[in-house]
Amino acid sequence: MAKKQATSRKPKKKKETLTIKEDCLLPFYIVKDNRQFIVMDEDSTSTSPEGYYNRLEYALTSIAEKKVVKMNSSKTISLRRYIDEYELLKEQILNCIKI
Repeated sequence: MAKKQATSRKPKKKKETLTIKEDCLLPFYIVKDNRQFIVMDEDSTSTSPEGYYNRLEYALTSIAEKKVVKMNSSKTISLRRYIDEYELLKEQILNCIKI
């Protein structure tokens, strides 16, 4: 009977992450790992991500959308107001970080 050779497993690499915080993004922040940008909410009682994005631009526009919803939670607003507030917040975020 042949002996089984021991296979060596590579040790799992620790996932490297970078946390990105900026006043204009609050209460949201971004965690960057080796694959994606992860949007998180500081105000949330959950540690679950708000979203995963493959580009920083998508993460930032998502934060603008989420901020509009958070600001108007439990309210009914017009589509025009939503679009105006979204565009304003998106512009403020991009100007804040000078992209």
